[in-house]
Amino acid sequence: MKTTLMFLAVMVYSGATSGQLPPGQTLADVLRDADVVAVVSVTNVEKSVLTNIEKREVTTVIANAAVERILKGNPIKSIRIQEEVGEPLFSSGTPVSAVLASKTRMLVCLRRTGDTYTASHRFGLALVYGSGRDARTTWPACIPLDEAVANIQKALTQK
Repeated sequence: MKTTLMFLAVMVYSGATSGQLPPGQTLADVLRDADVVAVVSVTNVEKSVLTNIEKREVTTVIANAAVERILKGNPIKSIRIQEEVGEPLFSSGTPVSAVLASKTRMLVCLRRTGDTYTASHRFGLALVYGSGRDARTTWPACIPLDEAVANIQKALTQK
């Protein structure tokens, strides 16, 4: 189960390693594709391993998360974030060795897919470190969470 929880941390770690927007896109462009932008706390993670039609093992991870703060969209209080991961890299390009424990906080940009959500872009799951005024996030840059939220709110008002 700990390995499953690590999926989200690994996804987020990619934001910390590059902390940049996709080439040619503004923050407003990236946020436009998201159905939900929020700060969430992961409560638990479920993992399943299946063999696909190409005879390759595919790991699907579903993280259950409580919504702390909504910046865009109208999710329910508890959401399910799903991601397919592979070995040795997660779909974000992050090595499996970059992992976290449970109780992870994240700044997320998500797209609804059925009854779950998936990251709306490569850096759609960003770690939040610390709490209160000391909280920092790894995307869109390694900056204080309050500053990231202000930047996102400003970008969401741009046309």
